[in-house]
Amino acid sequence: MGFDAILPLAVALLVVGGLLYVVGFFLGKKPKALNKAAYREKWQAIQALADKGGDALPMAVLRADSLLDQALRDKGIPGKTMGERMKYAQKRWSNANSVWAAHKLRNRIAHETTVQLAPQMVQSALASFYRGLQDLGAV
Repeated sequence: MGFDAILPLAVALLVVGGLLYVVGFFLGKKPKALNKAAYREKWQAIQALADKGGDALPMAVLRADSLLDQALRDKGIPGKTMGERMKYAQKRWSNANSVWAAHKLRNRIAHETTVQLAPQMVQSALASFYRGLQDLGAV
């Protein structure tokens, strides 16, 4: 097989490869757009719960954490657990440390029976969850 036969074959392979790349690019997974109105409505309910204070504060943190997890799933972030999804998504957040701190507070609430919550601590966690939701395009 001479050079005259190999050159057209190489060009054909490059063209086919380029076409496959372009088709894959346009048909590949796109980041999912989230329903901002639905997320805002859920967030307003969480904020209203937190505004009640007292015994409602832990529930507000738990629900905010759950809403963030739902946004991660709806966005198509991979992972079997929320922690895995958070690790995968942390580069998307403007302040990943604060989102992690808020999630750790949620874990304390869920697993410890004597967690003392100051309203400022809860508001800080809620602000971090909200910022995480903003960074994901949920609110």
